Amino acid sequence: MKNIIRTMPAKIIIYLATCAAMISGLIFAGAAIGCYEFDLYNNTPDELIASDTKNDAYENANIILNDVLKKLDDDGRFLEDELLTQEDVAYDEYEWNVSIPNNFVYKVTDTKDKCVMESDDFDMSKVQYTFYLARRNDNKSIVISGKKEKSNEKYVTIYGYYEGNDERPDLDYLNNRVIIYNLLNKYKNDAIPTAVASVIVAFVFYITMLCVSARRPNSEEVHPGYFNKVPFDIMLFAALCMGGIFGAILTESPDDVAIVVACVATVFAILFFNGLSMSAAARIKQGTLLKNTLTFIVCSWCWKLFWKIIKWCWNKFVGFFRFFGEVFKKFPLIWKTVAVFCGLSLLELIVIAATWYEMDNYLLFWFVLHVVLFVVICKFALGLRGLQAGGRALASGDFEHKIDTSKLRGDFKEHGENLNHISEGMVTAVEEKMKSERMKTELITNVSHDIKTPLTSIINYTDLIGKEETDNEKIKEYTEVLLRQSERLKRLIEDLVEASKASTGNLEVELAPCEASMFITQIAGEYEEKLNAAGLTLVTKINSGSDGTKIMADGRRMLRVFDNLMNNICKYALENSRVYLSLDVDSNVVITFKNTSRTELDMSPDELMERFVRGDESRNTEGNGLGLSIARSLTELQGGTFDIMIDGDLFKVVLTFPVKK
Repeated sequence: MKNIIRTMPAKIIIYLATCAAMISGLIFAGAAIGCYEFDLYNNTPDELIASDTKNDAYENANIILNDVLKKLDDDGRFLEDELLTQEDVAYDEYEWNVSIPNNFVYKVTDTKDKCVMESDDFDMSKVQYTFYLARRNDNKSIVISGKKEKSNEKYVTIYGYYEGNDERPDLDYLNNRVIIYNLLNKYKNDAIPTAVASVIVAFVFYITMLCVSARRPNSEEVHPGYFNKVPFDIMLFAALCMGGIFGAILTESPDDVAIVVACVATVFAILFFNGLSMSAAARIKQGTLLKNTLTFIVCSWCWKLFWKIIKWCWNKFVGFFRFFGEVFKKFPLIWKTVAVFCGLSLLELIVIAATWYEMDNYLLFWFVLHVVLFVVICKFALGLRGLQAGGRALASGDFEHKIDTSKLRGDFKEHGENLNHISEGMVTAVEEKMKSERMKTELITNVSHDIKTPLTSIINYTDLIGKEETDNEKIKEYTEVLLRQSERLKRLIEDLVEASKASTGNLEVELAPCEASMFITQIAGEYEEKLNAAGLTLVTKINSGSDGTKIMADGRRMLRVFDNLMNNICKYALENSRVYLSLDVDSNVVITFKNTSRTELDMSPDELMERFVRGDESRNTEGNGLGLSIARSLTELQGGTFDIMIDGDLFKVVLTFPVKK
């Protein structure tokens, strides 16, 4: 069934059936409305014609009244003795611009029943209508009365009847009404049911017509016709033009022709309406109802052109201010501040000049300007406070602190981003350094462990070789050298491991209260013989009040620090010189080692603290350059500070520890 109604013949039949049903509905709906308007459901055609005839007679009476009343005095009496003729009544000047039918016979009398005017061949016995008419003193309204009253108003009595033509006015419109009344009366009982049935059928066929529009059998695709290529608004405009043409013809045509023109226009309107409906349905299905209109195309083009112009103007406007902003950004901050201050001052001067005689407006401007300045200054102050907090955090070592630059502008934002980049760079550098230190420490630890195993075997076998009896003195000499150098290498490896652990904090330290003077006494006793052998004289000095002063230290690690420093003195101090070891107590415990260097010290204290750096550049003395580094690391692990000072040949080491209270 669906494929059948989608064929072209079926579409034509549905289209014509829809038009026929619409025309039928309009005809019978118009008939029903006409019957209701003319009241044919309560009156016969003859009664309606009689009523229309009486109304026409009343209109004729009004025409006659218009000039007749001019000849009456205030009491309603005729002013002249002779009768008025029909020529005395100015028919053409009457406001309704209608004439009295030729077959209307009448007689006019005043309030005294005196004849004012009379038609030829008037017969009183044939009178059909009697009207008592008067025009009020304002000369605007007409009073209709069934009797004479109120002598202060101009009353006349008009008697009239129609002669011949079935006693009706000799007018075309009344003759046409006779035809219309008879025709409507014939179908008045069938008009409403037929109109309702026609509307229902028209609605069903109309919906079916819209559904099959742009459809083909065995296909769900939209197949628009040739008319769908025509812009829809042009088709609507053509329909309106046709309606205007029919309306103009209808207005200028006689009554008989106007009826024909109205019928033809209605038929054409229904045909065109259904055609437009099918085209609109096809366009809606295709999604081109709005797009396929000349108005939409022109508006779209104008809209695009408008936005292109707006965009071009906006880009130029933004480009100008961007260029101005780029130039302004290149100025130093102080010059920016001066420029803004001068601009605001100039603006204030202009406002003062413009509001010289209106101080209220100037005060309002001054208040608004300073409120804005207050807000801007507070915003910049808050931004500066954030920058200060960020710099303070960086100075304290909090590299994870980030400055929020989302609310900053201009140089403040740039400075905040620079601080963030600095913190990021420092964090990266610290991480890289820590990574490097860990790698070196792990390398040293692993390599040292791998070396110690074969080195232990070398030492053991060298010792065994030295215990073997032999007459070859060279073998004994070589064995002693080999054993001595193996022991030296073993100490180097142990020092290297210890330095690595101390620098990374992996060395266990057990802090306990220790008397500081005991370390000096003990180390002086242990190194007295070794110092004498090196030609050095030890001078110890413990200031009064220092006895009994305690510090938090690990005794074993502390003695290792002293041992490294004294060994360093024995190796590099000038022979026949004095070595000073002193203890002072102030807010902290200060232990000082001083000696005169044997060779010229042409390097900085920081270089001496590096690993494997020795004061003897010729490297003729024993040592591996790790003593000072180990001593500093052990001192810092115990909460103290390790400082080296060089003054010419004077070499000075200062150990500082907090006093244990």
